[in-house]
Amino acid sequence: MTWRRQTRDSSRTALLTEQDVRTIAQGLLKNMNTGLLTAERLQKRAEELMVSAADYWLSYGTAALIYWLADEQEKARQALQRALQADDQKTSLFFFLVLLREKRTQAADVWLARYLDQQHPLQLASHFQYCLESYTDGWLSSTMRRKMEHMLSAWLQEQSQDAALIEAQMQTWRDWLEKERRAIVPAEEEQFKILKKTPKASIEELLAGAHLPGNVLASLQQVATDDAPQPEEEAQKALLTRFIAADRSEKEAAFVQRPYLSWLAAWYFNAEKTALSLRQYAMAVAKDWIRSAADDIQGETIQKFPDSIVFYSDLSYEGHTSTLRFQTLDGKNEREELQTLHTIIDAWQKEELKKYRPGWSVFIQLFLLIGGGACIYSGGSWVWENHPYMLLAGVALLCIIMTGPIVGLIITAILAGAA
Repeated sequence: MTWRRQTRDSSRTALLTEQDVRTIAQGLLKNMNTGLLTAERLQKRAEELMVSAADYWLSYGTAALIYWLADEQEKARQALQRALQADDQKTSLFFFLVLLREKRTQAADVWLARYLDQQHPLQLASHFQYCLESYTDGWLSSTMRRKMEHMLSAWLQEQSQDAALIEAQMQTWRDWLEKERRAIVPAEEEQFKILKKTPKASIEELLAGAHLPGNVLASLQQVATDDAPQPEEEAQKALLTRFIAADRSEKEAAFVQRPYLSWLAAWYFNAEKTALSLRQYAMAVAKDWIRSAADDIQGETIQKFPDSIVFYSDLSYEGHTSTLRFQTLDGKNEREELQTLHTIIDAWQKEELKKYRPGWSVFIQLFLLIGGGACIYSGGSWVWENHPYMLLAGVALLCIIMTGPIVGLIITAILAGAA
């Protein structure tokens, strides 16, 4: 009997995990204005959160919200006090976001002021993102907007004097630019088929460096000009949901604190979990560091560009061989180098032409040809009547004599035309 009673009591008081609490909180916030949650059910859930949530701030905060909805002020104050004791910053931010969603501006300002008073610019936690998004999305009252503007301006001015912190920001952007450069693949028509490497870098690396400024500018302009409007009510609900979903206790994840400027860069690169307005704001703040990092990366590319590129080409023509050395810096001396190539080929062609041009023997053969032809023309009929075989032999001899000069002239004409 004792064992059964202990088992029943332990199951009744089993602790809720932090994930269970987040699920309960999200369900409550989703349905709190629908009328689907009865007072009895809410009361039971609040008691469960107070008893079974292992000192998790969100469990007490959710319970306080339930008691507030049930108009049980004393229990709401008790639960709220325990939530603040567990984590004052997150509790203050939670109620600010809840009241912002419910259009309770004055009450939201009170909680936001409490939250901001606890922030240190060099030791910000990740949840400051959701406060800053409410500012960049333009949801704050005029009073709190001015307070945020003054505070953020002071933080930026102070941290801009920290050389190590600024260098870290520029290095973050350099790393991003370097990653973007490595991801660039030149188009097929831009790739060099023969020249693959220069003395200081590969051709692909140089081409990627040449394309980098245009690609990066397009990426930044896309963020700067992108406009994906979402109804304010839906966006505020989504902001509160993301805050709850991202929350982790120290038992679940290590507590991380960073300077304000470091968080801006981190939020910019975490596009999936950061509002577009905050990414645009982070980019605007970092514009000088982005430009400086881009100059550094481009400077590295320029330093890798070779002083000159040397090409070697083995030439062969009709038994002649040579090696052409072609040196260029930017390709502008291409005509001069091609003229050198033509000079070499022309010299070879002239040398080949000399082999086939007619000499004195050709002229002697032509003289004999013409003389023999004249004799045949003047006395051919008599020879044909009296000595026909001698005439045929003489004509054959003339044809043989004609072959040499005619072939030489033909070859000379062909080579001259090719030149």
